[in-house]
Amino acid sequence: MKPELKRQKFIEKAQTEFAYLLSDFGYIFKGIKSAERVDRLSYENKKADRLIILSNQYHPSDDGFEIQLYRPSVSTDHVEREMPIHRLKEDQDENQEYLAETALELRENYEAVITGKSWMPTLRESFDKELEKVRSESVLSPEYRKRKTILWTVRTLLAAVLYFIFWKYEWVRWSLVVYIPLNLFGLLSIYGWNYILKRKIDKTTRAVSEAERVIRESDNE
Repeated sequence: MKPELKRQKFIEKAQTEFAYLLSDFGYIFKGIKSAERVDRLSYENKKADRLIILSNQYHPSDDGFEIQLYRPSVSTDHVEREMPIHRLKEDQDENQEYLAETALELRENYEAVITGKSWMPTLRESFDKELEKVRSESVLSPEYRKRKTILWTVRTLLAAVLYFIFWKYEWVRWSLVVYIPLNLFGLLSIYGWNYILKRKIDKTTRAVSEAERVIRESDNE
């Protein structure tokens, strides 16, 4: 596909797939700005204090497609943009079908942002959210450890009954050499990984705090 046709396809497809910003979220289409190697479509909602720019760059060293979010009351400087969604040029099909995916992703995952109810989460907020997920779904969760401990106890009791019944067989007695270490390892994995994972999380938490400190100092400069 010729570059000119690809750019035309991008503009047409973007306007179609992101039309919901106008119909459902009260945005105004501010127009299209095209330069030698970039096309930008702008949407603004002054009531929500939001500016959304769909940018596609065609230079070999540029990033391709970006959804850029701004709060005009704070800044519209390019360096202040939030860029939650992007597609490298290598990931763009000729018919620009990826725009349908990114439009849906913006609507489903960032509705609170585009309606003005909230802004993009900070590094700390994103980390805390993921950390809470880890704590609720991994060995850090008391419910998880309780469930695993019950299963381990049931398996151990069942094995003890089977060993009692078949103890007269020599090969059964020899199998204890393998079973006991494996069984103890199972118990250790329930509680030992909890300690290891907690230490790693604490280390990562300190690293995030240090990163936030550096970012704040850079902003102040």
